[in-house]
Amino acid sequence: ILYNAIDTNLFIPFKKPFKKDFIFLITCNIRKKSFYRISTVIDAFKDLIIENKNIHLKIAGNIEDENYLFKKIRLLKLNENITFIKGYTQKDAPYIYAEADAYITMAYQDNCPSAVIEALSCGLPILYSNSGGIPELVGSDSGIGLKVKENWETIQVPSSSEIKNGMKEIIEYKNKMSEAARERAVKYFDIQDWIKKHNEIFKEFL
Repeated sequence: ILYNAIDTNLFIPFKKPFKKDFIFLITCNIRKKSFYRISTVIDAFKDLIIENKNIHLKIAGNIEDENYLFKKIRLLKLNENITFIKGYTQKDAPYIYAEADAYITMAYQDNCPSAVIEALSCGLPILYSNSGGIPELVGSDSGIGLKVKENWETIQVPSSSEIKNGMKEIIEYKNKMSEAARERAVKYFDIQDWIKKHNEIFKEFL
């Protein structure tokens, strides 16, 4: 079994200049049926910002119905605390990750998302729904998995309080998790190892 692979020499941790805010990042192409991936995080973010003013949320990617999310953000008065980056290229991706401190994905029963691997390679701790293949990608030291029930008919989402507590834990243990994330990416997801193993398999059949 080979995981998706990336160039770990391209997706690298950047030395960040001093900044006031701790930045959480979500990357995704969101359709209406998958709004839960952002909506629940925004609710948790709203609760956390009452306790910690020095946090910011960036959402990068294409969103099917932006008006719905913008309306929610305005109602919660989070306009100054949430930034959208509309559509980006693969060339832009390493720099988008570089500006963040941690990565969030609430995708339910996802298999092997490359975005998670890219974030790990950039040294970002992962806050995720403990479902599908993501727990196997992240491991025990590189992030925090939030428990959800296994269900193949109905999407399961952690509560906003669980997400909020996960964000707080990520902030507290960021440095340790960041180091573990980078080490894990290099060990398991580097493209050179992926190519090498494919060469070995193809040679067996030639």
